[in-house]
Amino acid sequence: TLGAAAGALCLAPLLANKHGRRPCIAAGGSICFVGCLMASYLSFGIQSVFFIGRFTTGFGVGVSCFALPVYNGEISTPSIRGATGSLFQLNVVIGGFVACVITLLNDHWKF
Repeated sequence: TLGAAAGALCLAPLLANKHGRRPCIAAGGSICFVGCLMASYLSFGIQSVFFIGRFTTGFGVGVSCFALPVYNGEISTPSIRGATGSLFQLNVVIGGFVACVITLLNDHWKF
């Protein structure tokens, strides 16, 4: 999404270089949490707040996904480093696929 691209390109490199990978991942999780709150509980049928919450959630995911593969490669042992990187990408793809299938099967969406 545009939010994830913006987070990965704008904020994540600054956080990761200045404060390290773990604070960057924590900041991304916090931003994602705020975005989820905005998209679910704070919108109450207001579409603009919902879309801003979706963008904020994507922004947080982008910040986290920038630093997670690098951090994962740094902390894993050399014998399993490639497998952990591949599993990270596989889980991202499986999550996107499951979300698409659920959206395809559930045709009772309301705004």
